[in-house]
Amino acid sequence: MNLRKLTSTSLAVIGMLQSFIPTAARAQAVERPPQYVLLAFDGSYNNDVWESSRAFSTKKKAQGVDVRFSYFINPVYLLWKCPAASTTCKPPPYTRSDYYNPPGYRSERDASGKVIQVKNVGSAIGWGDNDKDISWRIENMNNAFTEGHEIGSHAVGHFDGSSWSYEDWKSEFNQFYSILDKVFEINKISPTALYPQGLAFRNDIVGFRAPVLGFSPGMYQALPEFGLKYDTSQQDQPTYWPQMNKYGTWNFPLAGISRPGSARTTPSMDYNFCYVDSAALLQTDPGLMSYKVPGEKANTNRECLNTVRPEQKVALKKNMMTMYMNYFNNNYYGNRAPVSIGHHFSRWVSGAYYETFFEFAEKVCGLPEVKCVTTKEYMEFMNSTPNSVVQAYRSGAFAKLPRPKSSIAPKSLDLSAQVVVENNQLVLKTTGRDTALRGINKSIYIGTTKIHADRISLSQARALAKPDSDLSIAIRGVVYNRQGEEIQSATHRLEKVGTANEILSSESVEQKAIKGHMTEAHTNEVDFDETNSETFGH
Repeated sequence: MNLRKLTSTSLAVIGMLQSFIPTAARAQAVERPPQYVLLAFDGSYNNDVWESSRAFSTKKKAQGVDVRFSYFINPVYLLWKCPAASTTCKPPPYTRSDYYNPPGYRSERDASGKVIQVKNVGSAIGWGDNDKDISWRIENMNNAFTEGHEIGSHAVGHFDGSSWSYEDWKSEFNQFYSILDKVFEINKISPTALYPQGLAFRNDIVGFRAPVLGFSPGMYQALPEFGLKYDTSQQDQPTYWPQMNKYGTWNFPLAGISRPGSARTTPSMDYNFCYVDSAALLQTDPGLMSYKVPGEKANTNRECLNTVRPEQKVALKKNMMTMYMNYFNNNYYGNRAPVSIGHHFSRWVSGAYYETFFEFAEKVCGLPEVKCVTTKEYMEFMNSTPNSVVQAYRSGAFAKLPRPKSSIAPKSLDLSAQVVVENNQLVLKTTGRDTALRGINKSIYIGTTKIHADRISLSQARALAKPDSDLSIAIRGVVYNRQGEEIQSATHRLEKVGTANEILSSESVEQKAIKGHMTEAHTNEVDFDETNSETFGH
């Protein structure tokens, strides 16, 4: 065709026809991108996890499969609290405020139940154990880095910074690097012959995840000033393709993932699973709080159980694996957005999540076109890819892999639940597109007692359940499908039962788990068993 002979009318017609072509079809077709899987750990306390995760990566490398992790560390685990009566501590005596003064305030309830603001002090997650423990931890960090893993920042003391100012975040980041730079001087230890420079990773920290996912505008303003080039504190849809914010920082969020056929969404992080799973288990099995297994840590925190029964562990692993594999398959056979999963240095619920993390890596790392690498390496991929190509990825302008029928899972449901107080009744309310599905049933649990209805009077609720020692009762609303399977829930606490200050928590466990801001996330980050809590070695 001779383009010179095209009239303006012809060009207008062609333009009109093009407008009817879907955006994805009009975008430049590109080669299918790799499926990146970003596996990370938050915390850094448990030396057993450092060793076992590194050993897993080494084993997979010997099998020809590249699996590397991002470790987001807290330098409070590079400090230790010297007991006041100790005669073995090296001078100067270590106190909680010597090397770390956290910024900001936290919300607490006073004796009357009123929310008050309290100045942050010390550490929200504890400290290292002693100089030998800290030396071992430093060695693990250095070894991990030289083996190809990534060391990132998880701030210092694991406080919720969602209300922090720019100056608060500057203080936190300055102290983060100050502790790293003085760690040998503080602990009166020396670098090893293998790492005479001290911390091999010191100048390669480019990634950040906010403790309890508590980010604020001031944080994003401060990140670039400290060389932190990406952030993974937010949550988004599982199919989200990362973008850069106005400060030039990449947003690599966790995903809000659902169990196929269910309405419950959970961030792709183990503690959020633990928060919801523990509430569900204690609803029908309150005896778990006193359940004990030799060698495992006892249950001390009802928000996240350390120990569960064997059959419960099997069910928890199956649920997490189902959700992780559905997340992976939807992206692998779909738009190839990165799969991002974050776990902690802990063996909650008898190690169910810890084991599933590695079993998931066994399943997907090594599949064709899959890259299980550090988040930093993924950032480098994004930086080196032209914007036009990234736009084509976002538009899905590439040939998808044919999806096997076996990987197609039921769609997630749109249904939210909440228990509220109305006219002196506890009422289970639901909203969402799927509220009117046929066969939906609702029940309220008062402690362990199931009420086959969506409401009950407060007076009946008080009579049915004996309050805990803190004068609170577990209230849990559950929505079931026609097969009797639980598809949504809302777990609350009725607090100060029978007093003038009686109140139902306005936010359910499930709502809180979606948002993050759970300050207990490292509270039980302890050694794997009771026998080695004070024993260190290689």
